[in-house]
Amino acid sequence: MGSHAKGTNTAFSDIDMLVVFKNDERENLKNIFDETISLKPTLSTLYQLYDKESLILFEDGVRLDLTLEKRSDFDKWILKPVKVLFDKENILVRMVRDSQGKTEITSNPKWNDKEGKFVDWFFWIFRQAYCYACQSEVVPGKSFEKRDLALSSIKSIRDTLLKALYYVNGKRDYLTNINENLLSKFSQTYQATSINEIKSSVIVLVELYEIIIGKYCVKEKTEFPEKKVKQIKKLFAEFDDSANFPIHP
Repeated sequence: MGSHAKGTNTAFSDIDMLVVFKNDERENLKNIFDETISLKPTLSTLYQLYDKESLILFEDGVRLDLTLEKRSDFDKWILKPVKVLFDKENILVRMVRDSQGKTEITSNPKWNDKEGKFVDWFFWIFRQAYCYACQSEVVPGKSFEKRDLALSSIKSIRDTLLKALYYVNGKRDYLTNINENLLSKFSQTYQATSINEIKSSVIVLVELYEIIIGKYCVKEKTEFPEKKVKQIKKLFAEFDDSANFPIHP
């Protein structure tokens, strides 16, 4: 699957390979993995992550992502495009044929509604990222750790917004193909090194939140929290007013 099936692979591409078993028992599963890693010397092997994903890194730098799929789970796959290497009973050929014209639908970002609203989680972590940056500025002894935590929070926000965007878009694609303007905004949040750049990144992510989660709320038929967006922006300004936040020893 992936770039090797499309013919777009580069020297840095992983090899994505899917093995489909005849039934859910998956006989000889471990043997297949062991024979694969015996092909040539390896640097790292990870077996059956999440029950079906195996990762193999060979010494020559080639990485193989090997999916070992149950028959019942495979019926849900959309195979476009793929390159069929071995198909003794023509099961894969039939699945490829039936997949023509379909697109892989992106799922709603995973969230436990019992823990609160998905759209409200962002305000909590917006505040976290911004205040970590502020703490880095006013508490010199904690500067490095707080800055690192701020950048980690920014990554969490960015990753979640991207998942929401792909869901809103309705199909899997690269951001370059979805919206170059959004790509430009996202790019502004990667180069943060100074405290002001970190703060600016959070502000840009709030702007992206307004765009992406605005569309998300339309798709989910739920109200967009416009008042909360205004409030978090107001808080940012207050956080910048150091007189309101005295330094404690």
